[in-house]
Amino acid sequence: MLDVRLAFVTANEATCAMHELQVLDDLAETRELKESERLRHAELERMRDAVIHPQTHEAIFAPLRLSTVVPMNMILDAVMLSAWTPMQTIFAQWLNQSYNALHYHANRNTTNEESFSQRVMAYLAATASSVGVALFLTSGRFPQLRKFAPFCAVAAADTFNLSIMRKSEFLRGIDVFDAASGDHVGTSRRAGLMATGSCIVARVAAAFPILVGSPLIMDALEGPIARHAPFLRVPVMLCTVGLMIQLAVPVTFGLFHQQMTVSTSLLEPTLHTRAERVFFNKGL
Repeated sequence: MLDVRLAFVTANEATCAMHELQVLDDLAETRELKESERLRHAELERMRDAVIHPQTHEAIFAPLRLSTVVPMNMILDAVMLSAWTPMQTIFAQWLNQSYNALHYHANRNTTNEESFSQRVMAYLAATASSVGVALFLTSGRFPQLRKFAPFCAVAAADTFNLSIMRKSEFLRGIDVFDAASGDHVGTSRRAGLMATGSCIVARVAAAFPILVGSPLIMDALEGPIARHAPFLRVPVMLCTVGLMIQLAVPVTFGLFHQQMTVSTSLLEPTLHTRAERVFFNKGL
């Protein structure tokens, strides 16, 4: 799903892929698929999962797909790490939160749609918290923490943003499905809390090596670069951020899947007898 090439798949191509996938699924019920058909089936599934929202079944706008996480965040993280003046810090945090708000909305769980006022409130809270934390840590009072200001700002913003934007998921519940049959078995507020909490942890975990590791690496390289090739500072920073994203994002999404499966014993008592294990879309 992180393959950048999947960002160039059009909505029409994704729709055709879903139709072809359905044909192969129907064929698999009548006979065993050939090797070439199994490979094609896996390719089509990969395309569908990267482009089509699992609940709305609509194509996700290309810059907001998982396949563009690496290039988009490479640019945004480099901008945040390069910001030193208050105005640069405000702009960098606003830009990052604006993209995040769009990305979260495109990949949201649609069981409980957020109202427009909810989305605006979440966006403003995330932007205000990230700007506030970043400005506070870069004010000169804590020089040792200055380099970690982008990470602290992003962590605070993610917590505010997701908690407000997706509060309906743990207040009203989200749809859960039988892990064995795929049948809808009900809604669960506990599952909604798990989904939101897991997303917050995943976002902060993904940002940690990028926004903490990159500044530490750049600190170690700053002396040699400044002495011998100052013009390489920006390219080296981009490469460093890109490398950390390539390492952090796949590991994070590997640990925190978009679809979450849990035992019903962890959910409301009313669901215990309906299925042994259930799954739900926890969003990103």
